[in-house]
Amino acid sequence: MGQYHADLYVKVRNFGSTSWSSPQILQQFSGVREIVSAANSVDGITHIVYEIFDGVGYRNYNGSSWSAEEPIGSGYISPRIYAVSNDLFVAWGKDAPAQNKFIHYRQYDANPHTPQGLTVSIYTLGTNTYPKLNWNLNTEPDVYNQTNAYPIERRIRLWDGPWGQWAFLAYRNGNQSEFIDYSIGGLHNEAYTAEYRISAKDVNNHFSDYSSSVSINFSKFNKTNNGLVKYDFELDQNYPNPFNPITTINYSIKSTGLVTLKVYDMLGIEVASIVNEIKEAGNYSVTFNASELPSGIYFYQLRAGSFIETKKMLLLK
Repeated sequence: MGQYHADLYVKVRNFGSTSWSSPQILQQFSGVREIVSAANSVDGITHIVYEIFDGVGYRNYNGSSWSAEEPIGSGYISPRIYAVSNDLFVAWGKDAPAQNKFIHYRQYDANPHTPQGLTVSIYTLGTNTYPKLNWNLNTEPDVYNQTNAYPIERRIRLWDGPWGQWAFLAYRNGNQSEFIDYSIGGLHNEAYTAEYRISAKDVNNHFSDYSSSVSINFSKFNKTNNGLVKYDFELDQNYPNPFNPITTINYSIKSTGLVTLKVYDMLGIEVASIVNEIKEAGNYSVTFNASELPSGIYFYQLRAGSFIETKKMLLLK
C-alpha cells in the first residue's frame, strides 16, 4: 500500500507466495499525502486509514474485495490505526492554528472475540467431584477489565433422556479463566451429562458468539463403607445423534483394566478404534470424527473386562 501522487493504490500477495498482484486503484485524487496505516483484526479483516481532503478515510479488505471509502473524522495529520482482537483504534492530528491543534481519537467497538480453549475436567474435593471449566482469556481491554465478562450457560440431561434448556449459570470477570460448578457433582443416584458453553461481554454490553460446548458425564456411583467412590460400567448414547461429522461418547469404567471403544459398519467391519488402553476407574468423554466415513448407520462398542455394550449411531452428511 502506498502513495502515488494523489491516488491510492493497493497490491496483494498471499502468504507463502512471492508474486504480487497488479496495482489496483482504490481512490483517485484522494488527498493521500503519506503512507497508509494498516492493522489486522482477529477475524481476518485488514483495515486501513489514510489522509483524504480535510479528513481521514477508512477502508477494509476481507480477502477478496475492498469496502467503499468511509470518512471517519476531520483533520488529516498522520492517521494511525491499531487493532486489539476485533476492536479498532484510530488516532490522528488536526492541521489548525496552534491554539486549536488536537489529537483526535476514535474507537470501533466490535463484538468481542469468541472465547477459545474451553475445557471441562473433574475437580475433586474430598470424596466429591465437580465439573471444572477453563478457557483462554480474551485480549480486548473492554473485556479483560470488565466485571461479569464471561456468562456461563449449562444444560443437563438424565441418562439417555432429552436435553434440558440452556440456562444461565454464573458470571466470571474478564481476568478470570476458570469456574467450578459446585451446584452439581458430588455423589449421585442418577447418571447425567452436563454441557457448558460461554460467551464474552464487553463494557458496552456487546456479546460474542457462543464458544464451542464441552460436556462431562456423571454416572451412577456411591460411597463405600470406607468412604471411597465406586463406579459402574456404563456406555452412553452418543450426542449429537444423528451427527456430522463429530460426536461425543461418554462412558464409565468400574475398575482399572484394558478398555477398548471401537466403531463398526453395518457389516461388522471395524472402521475406527477410539480407545485402546489401560484406564482407571472413572468417567470418560471422547469425541469421534467421522469426516472420512460415508453417511450411514454405525455401531460403537465398549469392552472392559467381561463388560461389553454396543450402541447405534447415525452419520448424516
